[in-house]
Amino acid sequence: MVTTTQLFRLIWIVPRANPLIWTPKQTSGCFGTGSSDFDFLNPECQPGEIIALKDFYAGSKSTYLSCPSESTDLNRNHSKSCTYAEDDCQFHLDGQGKGLRIYTNCTGTTDCTVRVDRIKAGRPCDVLTHLTPANSMLMNYYCIPENLHQSVSDQSVFNGSTLYLYNNKYPKVVHLDSNHACSVSAPCGSEITATALYIRLQYNAGGSCAQHLLLQDGESTLAIDCAFNNNFVVKSVF
Repeated sequence: MVTTTQLFRLIWIVPRANPLIWTPKQTSGCFGTGSSDFDFLNPECQPGEIIALKDFYAGSKSTYLSCPSESTDLNRNHSKSCTYAEDDCQFHLDGQGKGLRIYTNCTGTTDCTVRVDRIKAGRPCDVLTHLTPANSMLMNYYCIPENLHQSVSDQSVFNGSTLYLYNNKYPKVVHLDSNHACSVSAPCGSEITATALYIRLQYNAGGSCAQHLLLQDGESTLAIDCAFNNNFVVKSVF
């Protein structure tokens, strides 16, 4: 089995029992040049927990709020301009371009700070009703207990109902000639499901997919290649 930059979740589902589900948290802010905490996104987890981004948005505030397009320490209304509201015009930023840096720097860490930026491209908001460019950001994230977070190259034994696996030295990629393997088992009468939080398999110089993630269940094998790269869009594997 060859893997690269990846973070995914395995959940053991026991009949008549609900799988463990984490409640997402939220942080928001607005573009500014001052020193306020509202100029930044600051996802916070308790000691012993790590951050995993669920989704990330840029947005424009309604013009009737009279929010400044650029907040300063002398001109900022954080309750109106820097806090998420239902009438914000938002668009999703995926794990590509600027979004890739933010997702990568925050997911799998214990501390993350993102300065809110203005987004000019891809803005689907009505310029008559919302500020332009988009000058606010919203991040939804999970706090995962660190003791459920384990490297695929770790030889230790884990017992529990939920496990988050990642490659060694994540978010750095695994070298093309590296191989890692681990095994997972569940009691008879139960099943195992896998959800990919982040998979980015690499291509070789010729443009062919050079890495694969192999999931074997008895005699059946599921081969995941570069077409499965998900740019932090959560996907069910099996």
